[in-house]
Amino acid sequence: MRQNDSDPDEWALVGDHDHEILVHPERDVTALVALFPQLSEEERSQLTYYIATSTSVTFGNLLPSDVTQLTQSEAEALGWFVNQPS
Repeated sequence: MRQNDSDPDEWALVGDHDHEILVHPERDVTALVALFPQLSEEERSQLTYYIATSTSVTFGNLLPSDVTQLTQSEAEALGWFVNQPS
């Protein structure tokens, strides 16, 4: 998690969209799905099914459809990394 240097009320989850995550055979997605209360029932079902039927998932496919995704350059332009050492 990363707090926006320009706006302390904004937080971001930083990750590689294509990062592969192995799924544990005893998976329980209850806690993960609870992190996204804004999901529609359809999107919640799709996420649950995707994880339940996969041995691995990509980080980008776990993100809800309503998230804002930024590149490093876009985040820098929006002030996310103002206080980073050069």
